[in-house]
Amino acid sequence: MKIALVTIHVEKSPPAFPLAAAVLKTAILQDEKTKEAEVACPEFYLPVDTDKITAALLSGNHDAIGFSAYTWNASEIITIVESLRKSEKPLILFVGGPQATASSNDFSD
Repeated sequence: MKIALVTIHVEKSPPAFPLAAAVLKTAILQDEKTKEAEVACPEFYLPVDTDKITAALLSGNHDAIGFSAYTWNASEIITIVESLRKSEKPLILFVGGPQATASSNDFSD
C-alpha cells in the first residue's frame, strides 16, 4: 500500500516540521499489519497551487492520502480533497488535526 501523509505549512521556516506526518509514518511502519507500506510525507508551503498539489498526489499512485488540517490550511485541503474525489482512481482520503476535529462538518462530505 502506498500512503501519502500531506503537510501544508503556513510558511517555509526552520521550525516548519511535519511532526504529525512523521509520527503517523513511524506508527504505520512499526505496526505488524502495515509495516510493508510505502509512506511518503510530501510538504508544501502557503500560498499553494491546489491544482498542482492534486496533480502531484495523483501522479504518486497512492492508495491512501491523509492531511493534517489547521486553520491556516483547511480551505486548501478541502479544495484538494474535492479534486481528488473526482479522480477515477479509488482513493482512501482522510483528514486529521485540530481543524478537522473543530470543524468536522467541513471535512465529512
